[in-house]
Amino acid sequence: DVIITGSQSGTIPFDTGNIVQFSLPQFSYLLGTQPDVVVLCINPFDDLDYIMRTKLFIEASVDCKVIAFVMFPMDIKDDWTGIYGQKVRITDEKYTMLRTIINEKFSIPVYKLGDVEDMDLMVNTIINYLSTSD
Repeated sequence: DVIITGSQSGTIPFDTGNIVQFSLPQFSYLLGTQPDVVVLCINPFDDLDYIMRTKLFIEASVDCKVIAFVMFPMDIKDDWTGIYGQKVRITDEKYTMLRTIINEKFSIPVYKLGDVEDMDLMVNTIINYLSTSD
């Protein structure tokens, strides 16, 4: 049986300077679901260290494996408002560049959310992983 579930973003906080930033509901959800595998949704503006810390936290917290990344196809405009500002669709060129960088860093496939071909490939990645794992 395969059960698919999802959680809100922010498995780990961007910073811990304010208790409001703590992501206890996401952590509780992770503990409650105890997934065997995780497809981690990332943003084009997430830095590699944040992605790495999130991946390691998830895998260590519930003894599972992050088997794929799915990139949300919206980026932030490069201005002073940061993540709270206007969002713009990521270009194919930027997506390809980020996918290459992330794949080389983590050796984990990256798929673009909403791209039909990528979503089919991701489903195959999940099926293949679950079919061959012990």
